[in-house]
Amino acid sequence: MNKNNNNGALSDIKVIDLTRVLSGPFCTMLLADMGAEVIKIEPPKGDNVRNQGDMIDGYSSYFAQFNRISLDNNVTEYPISVCIRLCFINVI
Repeated sequence: MNKNNNNGALSDIKVIDLTRVLSGPFCTMLLADMGAEVIKIEPPKGDNVRNQGDMIDGYSSYFAQFNRISLDNNVTEYPISVCIRLCFINVI
């Protein structure tokens, strides 16, 4: 989840990010930069690009460039607070 810009134009908007690879994550990154709270949901094995490109400290620099808002893909159950927040999403 991302709450890095609470004063942006989209600060009251919650977005579920189901995108992968490049264009979708780039779009939701821009929404987050404008203040939206973005919750990225990935398949159990994670986004396909998590292991592509140059690896720095075990992380793909390509993936990190456009997926600053990613949840840990090793978590199998999210806290109830995240599940409750999903009920009040503005954009999917």
